[in-house]
Amino acid sequence: MTTLPRSIASVSDAELIERARAGDRAAFGDLVERYQQAVFRAVLIVLRSREDAEEVAQDAFVSAFQRLDGFRGDASCKTWLLAIAGNRALDRRGRLGQWMRRFVNRDEETT
Repeated sequence: MTTLPRSIASVSDAELIERARAGDRAAFGDLVERYQQAVFRAVLIVLRSREDAEEVAQDAFVSAFQRLDGFRGDASCKTWLLAIAGNRALDRRGRLGQWMRRFVNRDEETT
């Protein structure tokens, strides 16, 4: 008996995570496809820059992939991804704020 491939919508997050942990990169790609819009929107709210949000969202997914073994399942996969992305966005915003303060302070010193 041949099994037909299941639609990505019918595969649970837990199953995709387990497959990704076992080395199935396509399974993690399916998680990215499933949550990329939510992650991007959340990061965009924090950063208010489409370019920065795209970069930080991508960085968040890379970080999540590297941390797959640390996902305990206490929260949903979406919540876990949004937490990683949110922390990355806040880090970026903080670095941008520091850069701006240095830039403004230097500019004030020269006037």
